[in-house]
Amino acid sequence: MTKKKDTTIDEKLNDLDEQIKAFLDDIEDWKTNSDTTACEETGISGLDDNFGYVRESRYVDKGVTYFIPVNPKPEGEYKLEELVVFANEEDTYHERRKNKLYFKSDTKKVLRITMWIRKVTGNDPSNGVLFSLYREGCRVPVFKRLEQIDPDGFEYSFTYEDTGKLLPGRYFLLIGNMENDLEAKSPLEIMGTQLCYRFRILTEGTYLPKPKVRRVSVSRPDVQETVCGTSGKLDIKVALKGYIEDTYDFCAYCYNTDHQLIGKVETDAKLISKGSNTWLKFSLESAYIWVAGDYSLVFVYNEEPAYVFSFHLSSQAFVQCEVRELQPDSFHYLMVKYCEKKVVWQGRICKLPGMRNIRERFVSLIEETVFDELCRRKGVEITKRNKHFVMIGAESSIQPKVATCLSSMFSLGNIQMDEVDATSLITSKNSLNPYEEVNTLMSNRLDSTIFLKQFSALLSPNGLPVLRKITNALNDQEHSWSLVLCGTESEVEQLFEAVPEWRAYFPEEYWLEFGNYSFSDVLYRLIYQLEKRKYKLSPDAELRLYHATKQSWDNGKLMHWGEKEIIDFVESTLLPVVRKRMMKRVLKSASQDIQALQTLYADDLELSFDGSRMNSFEENMKPLLAMVGLKEVKERLTEHFNLSCLQKMRQQVGLPVGDIGPYHMIFTGNPGTGKTTVAKLIGKIYHSLGILSKGDVVVTDRSHIVGQYLGDTEKNMLDILEKSRGNVLFIDEAYTLYCRKDDRSDYGLRAIEVLLPVLAQKNPDMLVIMAGYEKEMELMMSGNQGLAGRFPHKLHFSDYTVDELFQIGQNLLDKGEYWLPEATEDIFRRLIAEAVANKNALFSNARWVEQVITTGILPAMAKRLMRNCDTLSKEMLRTIEPSDVEEGMFRFINVLADKPQRNPIGFRA
Repeated sequence: MTKKKDTTIDEKLNDLDEQIKAFLDDIEDWKTNSDTTACEETGISGLDDNFGYVRESRYVDKGVTYFIPVNPKPEGEYKLEELVVFANEEDTYHERRKNKLYFKSDTKKVLRITMWIRKVTGNDPSNGVLFSLYREGCRVPVFKRLEQIDPDGFEYSFTYEDTGKLLPGRYFLLIGNMENDLEAKSPLEIMGTQLCYRFRILTEGTYLPKPKVRRVSVSRPDVQETVCGTSGKLDIKVALKGYIEDTYDFCAYCYNTDHQLIGKVETDAKLISKGSNTWLKFSLESAYIWVAGDYSLVFVYNEEPAYVFSFHLSSQAFVQCEVRELQPDSFHYLMVKYCEKKVVWQGRICKLPGMRNIRERFVSLIEETVFDELCRRKGVEITKRNKHFVMIGAESSIQPKVATCLSSMFSLGNIQMDEVDATSLITSKNSLNPYEEVNTLMSNRLDSTIFLKQFSALLSPNGLPVLRKITNALNDQEHSWSLVLCGTESEVEQLFEAVPEWRAYFPEEYWLEFGNYSFSDVLYRLIYQLEKRKYKLSPDAELRLYHATKQSWDNGKLMHWGEKEIIDFVESTLLPVVRKRMMKRVLKSASQDIQALQTLYADDLELSFDGSRMNSFEENMKPLLAMVGLKEVKERLTEHFNLSCLQKMRQQVGLPVGDIGPYHMIFTGNPGTGKTTVAKLIGKIYHSLGILSKGDVVVTDRSHIVGQYLGDTEKNMLDILEKSRGNVLFIDEAYTLYCRKDDRSDYGLRAIEVLLPVLAQKNPDMLVIMAGYEKEMELMMSGNQGLAGRFPHKLHFSDYTVDELFQIGQNLLDKGEYWLPEATEDIFRRLIAEAVANKNALFSNARWVEQVITTGILPAMAKRLMRNCDTLSKEMLRTIEPSDVEEGMFRFINVLADKPQRNPIGFRA
C-alpha cells in the first residue's frame, strides 16, 4: 500500500519559504537605500555620479527579482564582439565547452573572463567597465569588479579567484558601459542597461556519482516509409534511475561503424521524473544520411563518458539498444574524453574517408599525449622523444591532410609541414653540390613535419648518401621534428631491410594504415562533392541517392572506389544530367530564386555507376599493353581480363554468370623478363574489376617463408597470407618450396600445405602467382597434382630479343632525359647483341640492361664529364658518348659465366 503524503508538512515549508523571501526583500531594500554599502562590500570605492553608476534597480528575470547596476546609455566608444568565461587560466578557446565551466570539486575555482572588443570612436574611455556576477535565483551579485580598458587593446582578460561562493549552478555576468555588437556571431542578451552573458558552473563528472541507466530507446521521428536514406533527427529517450539533480549536464555523440561522428547534441533538456525513473529526452540532428547499419551513441555527463548505447538502424522505426558501461581505458571513452577536444579531430580526422584504422590508431595514442601535456603544465620534466610515422597505402590526397594533423593531435610542437618527393633529393640541379636540397631540408627541419613520398628512390646508389644524412638527423634527439614515410607496406619493409636502424625510429604503434572507402564513405563523399559545388539535396533526392548507391555497392560496383572515381563520376556522369534537368525544371517553374537553383530533387539525378568502373579497367590495361615484347603473354591476359569483365557486367544486370574458375597463375621464364612487373599490373586490373579489394602485390620467396624451427614456416606463411588479403601474392622461385618424395624433412612442404586451403577457396580476395624457371616449375607441378589443379593459367615469359632489350634501354634513358647519338645507338645495340649471343641460363634480360645503364654507362659518363666539370653545357649533361657505353658495358659481357648455378629444387634454408 502506498503511504499518503503529509500535506501539513508541505504547508509549513511553503510558509517558511515565504518568510525567508520577505526577509531577503527587507535586506535588499535596505541595501538599495544605502549609497555606499554595495560598493564597500565588493571592494569598489568611489562609485559616484562621475563614474556613471548612480544606483541599482530591480530587474525581473525568469520570475526572480535582481538588483542590478544602472548606468546611463553607453557612449558607444567600444562594442563587444565576443565574451568567453573560462574555467581556469589554462583552458584554450577551442577546448572550451560553450557556456559550461567544469571544475574539480576539491580545487579553488578560478574564472578567466576574456572579451574581444572593437573600438568605434577615437575617444579614450571616460568610464571603466563594471562586471557583476550573479547566481540565478540570488538577488545580489557574487562579486562586482571595475576594470579599465586599454584604449588601444583588442583582447582583454582578467581572473577572479573564488572564495567559496561559486557553487555548481546557473550564473549570468553583467557588463556595463559596453555596447552590444549586433554584427557579432553571437551578440549578448540585454538586461536593463547591461549586457548579459549566461553560463553554468558544474562539477566534473569524475567527482559525481555516475547516473544509472535503466533503458534507452532510439527512433526516427516523422519518417513514414523508411528510417534509412535521409538525414535529420534521431530521438533519444534515456531512463535514469532515481532523482537527478540540476547539477548534472548531459550530452551525446553518435558514431557509425567507421567511428565517424554522425552527430552530437549538447542538451539542456528538461528532466522528467516519472515513478522511480528520471527521463531524459533529446533529439540529435545529423546532416549525414542515416544508413542501415550499427551505431554507437556515447552518453556523457559533466564531460565524463559514462555509457555507450549500441543500436542497429534498419527499416524499423524503433530499435533496441544495448547499454554498456564505459571504462576509462575503453575506446569510446578515450575518443570522446580526449580526441573530441582536439580541433583537428573535429574538423578533419572525423570527416575524411577511409579513416577507420587511422581513428583507431589515433585513439590508442592519445593517452600518452594527454599525460605528456599534463606533465608540461605541471612543470614535470619528461623524456624528449621525436615521433616519426609510417603511412601505409596507395598514395592519395588524404595522406598529406592527415600528416598536417599529427602535430596538433599529438602536441608535437611542429609549426609547418614540408611535402617532399624523395626523387627530388637524388636528382640535384646543382652539379657542384648534388646534395644541396637534402642538406637544406635537414637544416630547416626544426619544428617541422617532413612528409616523404616515393622514398624507394633512396635505395638506388645515388640515394645512399641521402639516406645517411636523414639517418644522422633521426639520431639527433635535440631538435624537435617528425618524419612521415608514405608508401605501401612492401616498400616500407624493403626500406627497413636496407636500413635496419630506421625500424627503431618507426615503432609499429606509429604505423597508420589507410583502408578502402566504406559504403558510408562513398555516399558521403558523393554528397560532399555536390555540396562543394553549392548543391543541396532534398529529402527525396537523398533517398534516391541512398538506394541507388546501396544497390550498386551490394552488386560490387563501388566497393573499390576512391576519391578519383567519385570526382570523375560526379563531373562526367552526374552533373551534366543534373544541369540539363534542372534547367528545364526551373525555367518552367514560377519560382526562380536561388534556392530553386541550388536544390536537387529526385528527378534531377541520373545514377548509373557503370561507366567509371569500365574507364578504370581501360586505364589500367594501357601500361600492360605498352610493355615491350611479351606478345603471347599480353594476348592471353587480355582474353582472360575481357572474360572476367564480361562476367562482371552480366552479374551487374542480373544475368546468370558461369564459374570461370580460380584466377591463380603460374609464370615461367628467366630473370628480368617482366614477371614481377606484369604481376603488379594484374593487381591493379583485377582491383578495377572488383575482383581484388586492394590490388597491391606482396612479393616473397623461400627465404621469407621457410623457418629454422618446427612451426616457424606455418606461422610465416600465415602472416604472409594475411598481408596478401585483397592483393596479389607473388612467390618468386616457388619451385624451391617443392620437396621430393624422398625428402619429407624439408619445411617447404609445410608452406604449400598452408597455402592449399586458400587456393581451394572460391573467392579468397587474393590472387596467387607462382614464378620460376620453366623446367623446375613443371617438375614441381607434376609432383603435386593437387597443387597443379589450382593454377589454371600458365604463362611463359620468353627472353627478350636484341631489339626488345635495346628498346627497354632506350625507354629507360628517355625517362631520365638522356640522349644517344646515332653512333652511340649503334655501339649500344652491337654490345647488347654480343651479350645475348654469349648469355647463359642466368642472363637477367631487362634487369641486366637496367644494371648496365645505372651502374655502368651512367657512372662512366659521370667519370668523363667530371674531368672538365667547369665548362659543362646542358647538352653535354644529357649526351651519352660511345666511349661511355663501351666502358660501362665492358665488365658485363662475359661476367655471367662466372656466376654460381641457380638453386636446385629442394634447396634448404
